[in-house]
Amino acid sequence: NAHGGNFEVLDVMAREIRIETGMYVFSIQPSRLPSDRTKMGCAMTPDELRYGIHGGLAETSAILRIRPELVKREKFRESYPACFEGCGYVDFSGKVSFGWMTKDVSNTGAVGNPVGAAAEQGEQWFGHLTAELYQAFVELRNLKRPGE
Repeated sequence: NAHGGNFEVLDVMAREIRIETGMYVFSIQPSRLPSDRTKMGCAMTPDELRYGIHGGLAETSAILRIRPELVKREKFRESYPACFEGCGYVDFSGKVSFGWMTKDVSNTGAVGNPVGAAAEQGEQWFGHLTAELYQAFVELRNLKRPGE
C-alpha cells in the first residue's frame, strides 16, 4: 500500500487473514519505511518532514520523475495544517490517531510544500525507498517465528 488512509484497514485485514487461515500476513506501508527521512534525496525542512504527506516536496519530486506532465508548477505553494500548531501528539505521526480527510487539514488539497521539487530528487527518493523495501523484505524472509 502506498496510499495513506488505508494503513489501519490493511492492518486489520492482515490480522483477520492470519486468524482465519494461519498464514503470516504483513502490511508494508512505503511511506512509513524510511528510517531516516532526511536522507531520502530531498532537502526536507522540519515542517516538511512532519507534515509533507500529500503534494509536498518528496511526493511532487517523485511525480516529476515518473509523470512530469501531471505536475502544475504554477500551483506550488506551502500548505501546512494550521490545526496542529502547538500540538505534540495530534498530527500525522500516529501518536494519536484520528479520522480525517484532506479538507480537514488543508484548504488547497495539498499538505506540504512542493516548492523546490525536482525530478532528480524524485529519482533519489525512489532509490532510497527501494533500498528500504528490500531491507524490509529481507527481514520478512528471515523472521524467526516461535518454535522454529
